[in-house]
Amino acid sequence: MSTILAVAFGGAIGAVLRYVIGEYLKGYKIKQLTIGTFIINLIGSFFLGWLMGLQMPVNAWYTFFLTTGICGAFTTFSTFVIESISYMKKRAMMTAVIYVIITMIICPIFFMLGYRV
Repeated sequence: MSTILAVAFGGAIGAVLRYVIGEYLKGYKIKQLTIGTFIINLIGSFFLGWLMGLQMPVNAWYTFFLTTGICGAFTTFSTFVIESISYMKKRAMMTAVIYVIITMIICPIFFMLGYRV
C-alpha cells in the first residue's frame, strides 16, 4: 500500500508539472514542430538519469515516488505518439520523421547526461 501511495503522490506532482510546463510552452514552435512535449521529455529523461546515477541506497518509497510517480507522470510517451500521428495526418511526413528521430536520439542522450552529473 505504501508503494501505491508513493506512486500516486509522485504521479500527482508529475502530472501537474507536465500540465503547467506544457501550457507555458504551448505557443512555442520550431517551424511546424511544437516543442512542449519534446522539452518535457528531455527534462524528464535528464532527471530520471540523474536519479539513476545517484546510486545511493534510497528508501523504496522515495524511489517509486520520484521515478515511477513524478518522472512517469511528467514524461509523456502517449502525447509524443499523438503528436507524431497528428503530423502524419496533416501530411507533414518530414516533420513527423524528424520529431520521432530527434526524440528517440536526444532523450537517451539527456538521460545519460543526467546519469553522469
